[in-house]
Amino acid sequence: MKTLFSRVLYGIICILIIIILIIVIIKLTRSQTAVAPTLDNNNTTAISLVPGSAQISDVQTPPSLSATVISSGDVIHPPAPGVWDANAVADGLPATLSVGQHTIQLWVRGYMFFEGVAHFTIHDGETGRLIKTGTVSLIDSPEMTVNYMPASASFVLPASLSGHRIIFRVINDNPTGDEAYSKYWGKVIQVQ
Repeated sequence: MKTLFSRVLYGIICILIIIILIIVIIKLTRSQTAVAPTLDNNNTTAISLVPGSAQISDVQTPPSLSATVISSGDVIHPPAPGVWDANAVADGLPATLSVGQHTIQLWVRGYMFFEGVAHFTIHDGETGRLIKTGTVSLIDSPEMTVNYMPASASFVLPASLSGHRIIFRVINDNPTGDEAYSKYWGKVIQVQ
């Protein structure tokens, strides 16, 4: 009887080890086959701030995340809705922008969108004045997810901002209006 029991127990343990190995191999294979986008360094009128182009295969592979916290002593940070979410955007924005028309592309977490749209605001970092509001739209994303998704936003920086710092914020679309669900992300950018 002991022999039969020990053989069954041995068989169960072997099956569990095999299942665990299969799960580990699948996870390792998925992480190694994901293709990280490469930087696009061409000079066009639009500023490409997302490495590579927005392909469906890239949707869940953002550039390396750097949590940029807005915290410079002489920049005015106007109130924002909800809580700061350092992981809402994979920071691909440059430290400087020139005056004029810009179309930016960035990786934004899916939970920041409602029906494919989130919002952005641009504030003058020296006065706190609201300069521009607009929408951040998804770029060819197949489904909603909490992962990073490619998105774009267009805006004009007026010549009056030359030499100023701006605060660029991405704000989630929160149709409930409940402050508990409001989130934002932001970065200070120097305008040349």
